[in-house]
Amino acid sequence: MVVLFITAMLAGMFNAIAGGGSFLTFPMLIVLGFPAVEANATSTIGLWFGILTSAYTYRKFLIDPAQSAVSRKALLGFAGVSLLGGTIGALLLLRLPERIFTGLVPYLMLFAATLFTFNPVINQWLKSGGRSGQLPTVMALGLQLMIAIYGGYFGGGASILMLAVMSFMGLTQIHAMNGMKCWLGAIMNTVAIALFITAGKIVWLPAMIMAIGSTIGAYTSATIAQKVSPKMLRRIIVAIAWAMTIYLFWKASH
Repeated sequence: MVVLFITAMLAGMFNAIAGGGSFLTFPMLIVLGFPAVEANATSTIGLWFGILTSAYTYRKFLIDPAQSAVSRKALLGFAGVSLLGGTIGALLLLRLPERIFTGLVPYLMLFAATLFTFNPVINQWLKSGGRSGQLPTVMALGLQLMIAIYGGYFGGGASILMLAVMSFMGLTQIHAMNGMKCWLGAIMNTVAIALFITAGKIVWLPAMIMAIGSTIGAYTSATIAQKVSPKMLRRIIVAIAWAMTIYLFWKASH
């Protein structure tokens, strides 16, 4: 329980500053012996409170039209497709045989770890004009739907995908983009959590301990961010993500 609390607190900090908190909590639950689906559901609700806390700290970038990344109408559209996608993803996780998700876990972690590792390169390419024109809102909504399905099913790296789509839309206000990312992430996970609770897939004691830890981590992240280099945090997360990915492949082969 102590290990889970510290892991969740670090995950809450990482999510608020650099992202990648699920690289800590989900594999840690696997290491501690929880089944894959229960580990995913428990990790989701454990980090959800921290994501809500982060979204609250960015609230002015969502409420104030002058600082928001997109219009109120577009934001509601993104919220709607995130709700729908999160529902579909969670239902896929719960309805498909558990062995499918268990078999996919190492590959999902590999995809998420690769995405997180090369995120700075992707961002640099986007900023340097690698995209031609701006992505229409309708297409962006379609991409957000697919990201939300992935988020409801597994979720690792979903925030990076959302930021990439926003960049393709021509958005550049990083705080507004982070606020929108946290808000949409909280929405897609809310419906997933409701389904996980209904299906009895959440292990409650670890979930509550992780919820407290991730909330404290997210709340104190502003102070930590001023003292710790985000680049250093990214390197730590990348190292942990690849270590956990290698471990999951090793475990799957034995």
